[in-house]
Order: sequence, then C-alpha cells, then structure tokens
Amino acid sequence: MIIKEFDQVCLKDGRRGHICEILVQGGAYLMDVDLPGPDWDTIHIEHEQIAEIEGVPIDYKNTKEKGLKTPFGAINMYKNGQSIEFEAMCIYKFTNSSNGLYKLYPDMKNLKIGDVIICEFDNGFLQYDGGGERMINIVGTYNGYIIGMGTTDSQEIDDHDSREERVLSYENYGKTERGFEIHIIDNPEKHLYDYDFQKICFIVAWENEITENAWNIVSYVTS
Repeated sequence: MIIKEFDQVCLKDGRRGHICEILVQGGAYLMDVDLPGPDWDTIHIEHEQIAEIEGVPIDYKNTKEKGLKTPFGAINMYKNGQSIEFEAMCIYKFTNSSNGLYKLYPDMKNLKIGDVIICEFDNGFLQYDGGGERMINIVGTYNGYIIGMGTTDSQEIDDHDSREERVLSYENYGKTERGFEIHIIDNPEKHLYDYDFQKICFIVAWENEITENAWNIVSYVTS
C-alpha cells in the first residue's frame, strides 16, 4: 500500500495523526501526531509501526517459506548446508512486485551450538554498504533490480555491551557472495526474551533499478 503525504494513519500503539513528509516510501516517514487540543508533535516513524492508513488496516503477512520468491529469483535459508523453512514477515510490497521489503527469521528453537545459518539470494553479487546502528548490510544489482540484505552486526554489539555474559547466542561471520553467514555459539534458549535483536533476523529488499534513488532506498531499509 502506497503512503502519501497528508494520509491519516494510526500507529500500532494507538497514536493517530497524518504523514507530513515521506522520507523513504515503504521505509520511513515524518508524522504529525495528534495531541490533546489543537497541538501536535512531529515524530520519525518506520513503516512497520503503522497499523492503519486512512482507516484501512495494513496486513503484515507472516508466512512460513522454504525459499521466498522474488521477481528475479528466490531467497533461501540453509542450516548446515540443508535448505530450511523460515518465517517471512512482509513489511512492504507493491502488487506488481516491482519492490519488496521482508524480515526473515529462522526458528531459533530448532538451533543449537555449532549450527551454521546462511541466508542468501540465489543470484547476483552484493557488496558491503556501510550498515547502520547494530546493523551490517550488503547491496548489489541483479537482473534489473537493486537488491539488498541486512542483519545484526554481532561484533558491534559485543564491543559495546558491558555485561559479563554474552547477549547473543550467535556470531555474524560476514557475507557470502549473495548473503550472510551466522554461527550459533551459545544456547539460543538463553537469549530469546530480553531484546528483539537477540533473534536472528535478515532484512531483505529489492527495488526496480529504474526507480530514482533505488540504491539509496534499498541501502536505507536494510541498515
């Protein structure tokens, strides 16, 4: 669903207001939130915080996939070299599939120390693109699309966390040609309940390369 300037929206936490600026379509916006009386507050929001647009609920579909289909191929996840099912949360997608934004999650309860998880596109070559806070991402061009993937930067989290015990059960071993490799180094059951970043998550996005600022859009939403 396309969001336009001045659209009335309701956030998942119940706050209401209107979009005053589109920073990245399908990614981020500025929103004027209604306050008591005539006042408002301008805040930065992410697309996935929105529950309704003009009274129409957004359907963030969660599906179980064994290979997420895209207009240019598929995105697969492997455990120890074997293809596995994963949860795919659709954050944003045009009906003609010219772009898309998903979060992909392996089932942490089925993982154990020593397991290796790889998530990657089945084609293309992606390069490091800077990442963001606690995130690392890769972006590339393939078959008429800008494609990208981001995941947790485990090294940054470890370097800046002051607790004696590890906060993550996994370590990011860096990129493959088309994705990322994650190693399980501690019991996942110990690290599932405090912070969302303790779950393994891969953010994947694609955008038609003829779209203005397509590379920047994909880079932003995956970092």
